[in-house]
Amino acid sequence: MSEQHDTGGIDWKTNGVKIIPGDQLDTNTPQTPGMNRAAAINFARVGAQKIWAGTVHIHANAKTGAHHHGALESVIYVLRGRACCSCVCAHRARLICVRGCKPLSREPPKHSSPARLCLSRTLASASGRCVERNNTDHPCL
Repeated sequence: MSEQHDTGGIDWKTNGVKIIPGDQLDTNTPQTPGMNRAAAINFARVGAQKIWAGTVHIHANAKTGAHHHGALESVIYVLRGRACCSCVCAHRARLICVRGCKPLSREPPKHSSPARLCLSRTLASASGRCVERNNTDHPCL
């Protein structure tokens, strides 16, 4: 049985294109206090071997725990609200680029409301596994 979505009946495994509905994201991902991640694209879901993509919801007035993405590079698109990390803030419809091995904690701006982000990362290996560490103890730091 082939998996099909609103792609006009095209089998994504054959065609190489898949649409991930926003209500079908996987929350079984490493979590950091003050935020919730949900995977859309990873090895387990679509067989992706070089990228991870998903959403992040940052709670209102949350100061997230210190974390880093290892050697992975990340691109964050602010869908709603305002995202602040490492003393840099971005509003809705802005992109944030985070280099590999950069320790992060997200600080809430004054009078903060929840923020919704779209996140994409390179992967450290062909295993399709994304790195998320809830501390800054890493050899590249």
